[in-house]
Amino acid sequence: MEQNTKNRKLFLVGMPASGKSFQATELSKRFNIPAFDLDYIVQTFLQLSINEIFQKYGESYFREVEANVLRSFSARSEFILACGGGTACFSDNIKWMNETGITIWLDPPMEVIVNRLMDAGPLRPLIKENEREKLENFLIEMYEVRKAYYQQAKHRIAESSATTAFEEILRG
Repeated sequence: MEQNTKNRKLFLVGMPASGKSFQATELSKRFNIPAFDLDYIVQTFLQLSINEIFQKYGESYFREVEANVLRSFSARSEFILACGGGTACFSDNIKWMNETGITIWLDPPMEVIVNRLMDAGPLRPLIKENEREKLENFLIEMYEVRKAYYQQAKHRIAESSATTAFEEILRG
């Protein structure tokens, strides 16, 4: 079945460990649309890990670079971009993404996110908790703050198997 994927700009937003990078890669293979990971691009550009950027320059500097790199995608006609967990919440990024393309909020159950982060270890700059209960409480608080931004996305996918939902979104 031919998908209507020409001139598609997809922005995947959501909590850390919500599956944005994984889904971007899977969608790229399935629909032959180039996929990118915003955090990876920022790290490559600055030649530092996200943790190192936060430690050396602080979050506000990271968010400034992140917003600039995000907006550099305006020149591209077709892509899937896995955004960082906080991307939608700063610099009017969610507004810009909505004006530029299709925003999709990946919103799996909190238990799924907690499990993924417990398995990943201390790789993320804002997540320092390693006890399950503390981590879960921290993430619930983060979710409550960020939800107002994520809810501005044009689409929300909460199911664990999102293939059908993505196909419907790409068909327009």
